[in-house]
Amino acid sequence: MKIPNNRAVFLCARLAVCNVLVAATAQAQDVSFIVRRDFDARGTNPDSVAVADFNRDGLLDLAVASWNSRNVSVLLGNGDGSFQAARSLDAGGFPFSVAVGDFNGDGLPDLAVANYVDVAILLGNGDGSFQVAMDFAAGNVPFFVAVGDFNRDGVQDLAVASATSDTVSVLLGNGDGSFQAPRSLGAGPNPYFVAVGDFNGDGIEDLAVANNFGGGTVSVLLGNGDGSFQARRIFPAGGYPYSVAVGDFDGDGRQDLTVANSNTLSNTVSVLLGNGDGSFQPPREFVVGARPHSVAIGDFNGDGALDLAIANAFSNTVSVLLGNGDGSFQAARNFEAGASPWSVAVATSMATGYKTWPWRTTIPTPSRRSQGMETEASERATSWLEALRFPSRWETSMAMAGWTWR
Repeated sequence: MKIPNNRAVFLCARLAVCNVLVAATAQAQDVSFIVRRDFDARGTNPDSVAVADFNRDGLLDLAVASWNSRNVSVLLGNGDGSFQAARSLDAGGFPFSVAVGDFNGDGLPDLAVANYVDVAILLGNGDGSFQVAMDFAAGNVPFFVAVGDFNRDGVQDLAVASATSDTVSVLLGNGDGSFQAPRSLGAGPNPYFVAVGDFNGDGIEDLAVANNFGGGTVSVLLGNGDGSFQARRIFPAGGYPYSVAVGDFDGDGRQDLTVANSNTLSNTVSVLLGNGDGSFQPPREFVVGARPHSVAIGDFNGDGALDLAIANAFSNTVSVLLGNGDGSFQAARNFEAGASPWSVAVATSMATGYKTWPWRTTIPTPSRRSQGMETEASERATSWLEALRFPSRWETSMAMAGWTWR
């Protein structure tokens, strides 16, 4: 089955299985899915998935971090929606999230894995194989890792959320695959997730952190451009924020935030529209399924407005909220996703076919095509990667990733 352009593909990782859902071509105000395919991820309790082209064949591949088996699995794509048998790599500790970057400047995608103990770096060989992991300290209980260039030296750096120390650690890259000692930044109570954006429009990368405890907040740390950051600014988000993603939901050219709130009493996702100066408007909440734990961004119906996908752990669904382009969203459309999906990721390619550009230092904000504001030339492809998590106690828990070609 050849996967055509203009179809969204969701990839789901669970206990030793990856699931693929192919979206049917839909009208501008609708979205549906017609195909589900399962693949063995060869890991116990996979909790994170990333998408890139690891063997340089122009086809999308998967990297899946598995918490309980302490490994990362690489599944090379065949180009028809199927994948080769998983290759298992030792990632140390308890891998909780995986991100893609180019940490030694050789043009090949590498992996960064937050594993509860440290951050493991696996340099890619360009043929789908990776070198032995190198470990770097990254604060107490490294939970989630994101990639950026925080000191503007052209070398990729890391930001790591440390759940038990209420901090985010920044590790500046040396350009050879190694990193400097971590710099600890105050984030908020129990930070689970960190995302990279430019929230005040100065061209310098900033951080947004979802704080799971302490009143339901998101912390924003504005970057100074030298690897340091200003003191955190705290904004209300909702009940027990678990993940945060960055996009421009109202088409004003300013980056906004969306937050999955894992509180089962509200079951909402929040949208905080940016003011362009690093501050945000009060959250707007939208009802989704039970126990939302992860949110990702894409354009699932091809209308040029950003939509949301949310993994709902207790209702066994993924909610899709189609964006109206003004910062508001339509009512959730819920799709069965297997038992206990705790997370979702979306990778969007803006090129024809399966090419990717997975190691950009800045996560771009996709824009509204109707305004002629594409963030990349049409022949370049960009991946948005959001890390995933689910609990080990459910054998059938799954992580979902989506691909959209435009």
